[in-house]
Amino acid sequence: MKNINYLLTLVFCSCVVAFSGCTKEEPGVVEKEKISGYVEKGPFVSGSKVTIYELDSELNATGKTFETTTNNVGYFEVNEAKFVSSYVKISANGHFFNEVTGKLSENPITLEAIVEIKHNDKMNINVLTHLEMERVLKLFREDKKDFDAAKNQAIKELLACFNIDKSIIAEKAGITNNDVAADILIAVSSILLHTQPEALLIDLFSNFGNDLKNTGSVRHEISQFIKTASYGLDYAKVKTNIINRYAEFGINDVQIGKFHYFIDGDGDGQMGKDFYPIEVLYPLLGFDNERVFLIYIAHTTHNILFDLVIKNYFIFDALFTKSIDLTGFLDANYWTIYNHQISPLSKFVENLYSASFQSIRRYNTIIENAEKRSDFYKFGHIAKIYRAYTYWIMTELWGDVPLMLSTSIIDDYDLLVESMQRTDKSVILEQLIDDLTSAISFLQGEHAEEAYFAEALLARVFQSKGDYASAGDIAVNIIQSNRYQLVSPQSKAFEPNNAESIASIDIRADNSVFYQYISKGNTVPLMRYAEILLIAAESSFRQNNTQQAAHYINMLRLRNNREQIIDNTDRDIVLDALLEELEMDLNREGLWFLTLKRFGLSESILGIPSHMNLLPIPHIEIHRYPKMTQNPGYY
Repeated sequence: MKNINYLLTLVFCSCVVAFSGCTKEEPGVVEKEKISGYVEKGPFVSGSKVTIYELDSELNATGKTFETTTNNVGYFEVNEAKFVSSYVKISANGHFFNEVTGKLSENPITLEAIVEIKHNDKMNINVLTHLEMERVLKLFREDKKDFDAAKNQAIKELLACFNIDKSIIAEKAGITNNDVAADILIAVSSILLHTQPEALLIDLFSNFGNDLKNTGSVRHEISQFIKTASYGLDYAKVKTNIINRYAEFGINDVQIGKFHYFIDGDGDGQMGKDFYPIEVLYPLLGFDNERVFLIYIAHTTHNILFDLVIKNYFIFDALFTKSIDLTGFLDANYWTIYNHQISPLSKFVENLYSASFQSIRRYNTIIENAEKRSDFYKFGHIAKIYRAYTYWIMTELWGDVPLMLSTSIIDDYDLLVESMQRTDKSVILEQLIDDLTSAISFLQGEHAEEAYFAEALLARVFQSKGDYASAGDIAVNIIQSNRYQLVSPQSKAFEPNNAESIASIDIRADNSVFYQYISKGNTVPLMRYAEILLIAAESSFRQNNTQQAAHYINMLRLRNNREQIIDNTDRDIVLDALLEELEMDLNREGLWFLTLKRFGLSESILGIPSHMNLLPIPHIEIHRYPKMTQNPGYY
């Protein structure tokens, strides 16, 4: 980019550290006519302080420093500098341009780099140099690797944390270089800012750097954060924000490459190999054909709603109710849930909450685009079913949560901050009832499978609302349709294409916690006929019709080889049998904790205080949105 280099020289510019100039040779001395470069997170703002620390051959500071400041695109330079070795540490502190929001940061940060200056003309300070630095020092000092080998290993290990199988030189990566290193830098930088307030960036850098330093990898909760934050990034907006920032200073030829190729946008652990990132796919193709809708719905449902929300929701329920044995588990995240030690700082809770809203945002996108053409209305109604499923989970776990029915609120950062406040659970449930009722009406007939799923979910929603009569009426309607039946043995209910399944997702065997400890087969039910029978039974029981309740319960007990209820007039006997089937038949399907709450038994059986009937709102959400409030009992 000819123009940018010319302008940077005139304006005294930006954000990637470029070392240039001649090196004069003296014994034990490295003399540079000029050291220059850029500091980039996005670009640091004008006046940011840059300090160059002289290091000896063992990478220890000698006490000699050089100071300068950046211009409005982060550029700095120091002239006529002598050093006792080829190594320096560069530290820059200041505000930066946030490429995700398109705004200047509210707080300053410090980025650092340790670099070799004798044989290199250009080098940069950025998040990659910052995160790798402590690992480089450990490999050099403790593991006795030479400097180049330490740098090469550290950057490979760093990028592996983002599932990027590449080797680059961190200090040569610059936002405006339009090469692979630039793409990787923008990808990593954007992920670290996505779904997280800037105020927590320093802590993230610290934890990431310490983990990488000691093990060459990062802890599980940081890996999960990276996975979650990789979803939903608006690639086009990031690109536009960067280009517009440089254009403000007359630099109009900036080109941003395909950085999304280095973001795991579909959760398969690979970058740009077997699934084109969905955020890139739909703007290119447009929501103007059925294939795009089908791909978008399938991707959102499987890779976000199922992989990030439902799986972790099922895991939470099993852990919190101690429905699985944790013997041998080392992951502290699971033990805190198992031991009921959840706090607003819990990464597991934060990731589940964040992923739920990512799911809702995706379905909102589908709904809004489907409403533009009558022949696509069906896709909007299908999306409403899955959005309702997501919101049903959220209201059961957190109670009152923000009700987001439009992408315009989420896409407008200022409006989002203003609007992100809690909506009463009863209001949300009424919205779900409206959405599911309209979906049933539109989809029945040609799309009967989806219509029955909506009807079954509607029964759940009425149950959550405490309207057991309505829940029971819907359950009985599904039973009398004769569309579903119990399969025997019960294990067949977790095989593909079984007659008991109302809605399910097929999975493959793997070594994940979910597959090994939660799933019961290669099909995970979202809803199945056994639950419908139990909804009908509970509805009858709560309306004092114990005989009808016993009838539905006995249908399951017959299949499950348990003793039939003989005295169907004894409420205690019928209740015990109902709870036994709810616990045993629907075990590890995300329903037991909610069942205990519904019957007022959670505190006595689980030994939890009353406030733990709801999860805490993640601390990050309270910090990010001024109008958000915490659930009682959490601080």
